[in-house]
Amino acid sequence: MKIGIYDAWLHTLGGGEKHLLTAAAALSQTHEVHVHSHAPVSRQSLERLTSLPLHKLSLWNRPNLPASGLVSEFSEYDLFINATHDSLLPNPCRRGIRLLFFPPRKPNSILTAMAKALGPATRISGLPIYSTGFFGPERVGRGWFRNTSSHATITLPAGARSLSFMAGNASAAQKTVIVSNGNQELDRFSIPPTNGGFVPIGPIDVPRGDAGDAIVSLDVFPLDRGPNTNVREDRQIGIAIADPKTGSPRELPVRLLLRRLAPRLGEELERLTGVSPRDALASYDVIVSNSRFTAGWLDRWWNLRSEVIYPPVDDIGFDQTNPIKHAEILSVGRFFIGSHHKNHLLMIETFSAMVRGGLSGWTLRLIGGAGNRPKDNQYLESLRGAARGLPIKIETDVDVQTLHDAYRNASIYWHAAGHGQNERRSPGSFEHFGISPVEAMSAGAVPVVFDGGGLRETVEHGVSGYLWKRESQLRDLTWRLVRNAILRRRLSTAAVTRSKEFGADEFNRQFLEIVDALG
Repeated sequence: MKIGIYDAWLHTLGGGEKHLLTAAAALSQTHEVHVHSHAPVSRQSLERLTSLPLHKLSLWNRPNLPASGLVSEFSEYDLFINATHDSLLPNPCRRGIRLLFFPPRKPNSILTAMAKALGPATRISGLPIYSTGFFGPERVGRGWFRNTSSHATITLPAGARSLSFMAGNASAAQKTVIVSNGNQELDRFSIPPTNGGFVPIGPIDVPRGDAGDAIVSLDVFPLDRGPNTNVREDRQIGIAIADPKTGSPRELPVRLLLRRLAPRLGEELERLTGVSPRDALASYDVIVSNSRFTAGWLDRWWNLRSEVIYPPVDDIGFDQTNPIKHAEILSVGRFFIGSHHKNHLLMIETFSAMVRGGLSGWTLRLIGGAGNRPKDNQYLESLRGAARGLPIKIETDVDVQTLHDAYRNASIYWHAAGHGQNERRSPGSFEHFGISPVEAMSAGAVPVVFDGGGLRETVEHGVSGYLWKRESQLRDLTWRLVRNAILRRRLSTAAVTRSKEFGADEFNRQFLEIVDALG
């Protein structure tokens, strides 16, 4: 088969990327496999991430287009595998698999119900409709807008004589826009950089047809960027358009409500015009969840079932006949600000309290990639400040060998993601599976991890590690291990055994069975 695999975040080289590349490498032994992303990534960096030979994979760097454009780009494949987190791209091929790391959140039910109720009113009002070639709605101040790609269309109601809108140009270069109806050019104008603001365009006269809606096309050049290395923005963007209108008196009440008085309601209504998350997910033949935790929220939010296949985890390796360990507590996780952050400060404060309580000779070692935003850098510096004067090492962007050695040296592994969050309200803030703790287990480090999310499925409390809810439990359980070398040895051995259940061979066996069944 000819198989296409899509990951818009491939350049981040994270756990999800390692997950999909393991599947891609296995499939490439018997199939033609193309891996698509939107930023250039070298084969060497992917092989360093996975420790796998990936020479049989064909790597494609495509422009990031609106969903309609991506569907046509990917339609050639016999099987399409979407491994992009938060993607709402429907299956574009005859057969499709959705690798799901966590489902998109179900929107506010009250807001959605109100937006659905207002749907007929917006159609009757005659407001222009964003049609093809637009990215999803984005907020600005109290309002919202949508970005075009190189070509976009707006549908005007029957009888409309003109089109006006607010336009923004976020790039540093002037943009030219050609507005047309069929083969007739209606207007041509240039927009200089607007520095985050918007300028009024129109009214543009639109020929009055015999009957039916009018389709107005917008062609924009040059585009901001094609495939690139900017991890924050990889889309092919033309211009931003807000508040399109025809000037008809009948559109005024609904326009004032949805775009002035209650813009969040208007934004939600705009989202409803696209493919719903449920329809996008359900378009795939099989959804493969990375844990029962993820599968449970998929069922709860969208009433969809999935196959659970745990991600492939590297066996770091540990010589149990010569189990030399350091007096070291390790935690691995990116240093960044966000809903899925790793609670580094909590671990520093807990370790500091233990030092004040008499802990001596032990080191806390925090390893992770550094975020690239200014606030991520500020966060990292605040951690360094909190750790100053303590036996704490903070290391960023280490190589694979250094990381593996850290796993092998550590006696205890801490993980605190999810602490302080409400699992019912924000389940996405928890570890959906947790690859790093299992890697640590394979190296004989005893996991002491937060009791939430997918971590409950990997660590057996009191058998292969410990689960904790409160900071006092993290401290007390760690003291128990520090003071009892025999207990550490017993749990370490069990952790290594448990980690074997999450290896690449088992993942490949289960995943290839699903692919073979789809034919």
